[in-house]
Formats: sequence, structure tokens, C-alpha cells
Amino acid sequence: MDALSPRPSAQTERILSQAAATVRGHARGRSALAAVQGAFVLVAMLVLGVPLAATIALVNFIGAFVP
Repeated sequence: MDALSPRPSAQTERILSQAAATVRGHARGRSALAAVQGAFVLVAMLVLGVPLAATIALVNFIGAFVP
């Protein structure tokens, strides 16, 4: 069965490695921004005295992942 599946070239492995690193970086960046946004919203809602501030911040955090 191994004789039928071609071995990926070095260039293919390099491209896939770079693509995976880019996707990981994007996910890390998006998560960091969502956390900062959620924390900012939480603090602002607490300062303003809005009820269910934590729930609103959580929804905001999750919504940050939607483009």
C-alpha cells in the first residue's frame, strides 16, 4: 500500500508547515483580542452598573470569533 501513495516533497512539507504556523498564529491572535475585548466590556459594564455584566462580556468574547 505504501508503494501507491507518493511521498510528499520537501517543498510540500515546507508549505504545509508554514500554512499551519499561519493558522496557529491567527487563532492565537484572535483569541487574545477576544479576551481583551471581553475583559474591557466586563470592566465597562461593571463600572456602569449593568446587570448581567459577566454574561454580556462572555457573549462578547464568543462573538469576537464570528467574522
